[in-house]
Amino acid sequence: MLYLSRPLLVACLYLLLPLGQSRSFGYNNGFHYEDISNGNGNGEIYFNGIRLHVESPQRSLSATRGSSVTLPCHYRYEPELNAPRRTRVKWSWLPANTITSNEAFPVETEVMVAMGNRHRSYGSFKGRVRLRRSAPGDMSLVINELQLNDTGRYRCEVIDGLEDDSVTVELELRGEMHLSLGLSSALRRYEH
Repeated sequence: MLYLSRPLLVACLYLLLPLGQSRSFGYNNGFHYEDISNGNGNGEIYFNGIRLHVESPQRSLSATRGSSVTLPCHYRYEPELNAPRRTRVKWSWLPANTITSNEAFPVETEVMVAMGNRHRSYGSFKGRVRLRRSAPGDMSLVINELQLNDTGRYRCEVIDGLEDDSVTVELELRGEMHLSLGLSSALRRYEH
């Protein structure tokens, strides 16, 4: 009889514990959340604990067509954590021509999504992008073989459970002047 009532006793204790304590039986990602009532009786989640910060030391970059560029993005926790966590990063892009348009809510295009060592790139960025990952928290995006239409605003969003934060980096492409062979030989003839 005691053998059968033991699981029932554990289930009753689990249900009787306050909400904050009963969560310790489930998945714990290091963040502490509490359900609170908001006057209407609807539950809200209140965060109390570790903060996720996403930053970029350079918010605007310029590069030339055909070259490579690294869009900086770093995340950290406050207070600092001892063990690494399983985070997800999503890079998205808003083309330059939509930034200046009159659209109320322009749509960002996904560039890359990564979690752990797995990643997926999209559209014209497929095969041209990767994460640098030179240090813990480095989620900088490396874009190779830059194209003229890569100009725009890039968003680095880091997601950890219910917490997320993001930063944007503007990319502008500079033009290069190339003298055509016909024009340069005409100039040489003119100089002589």
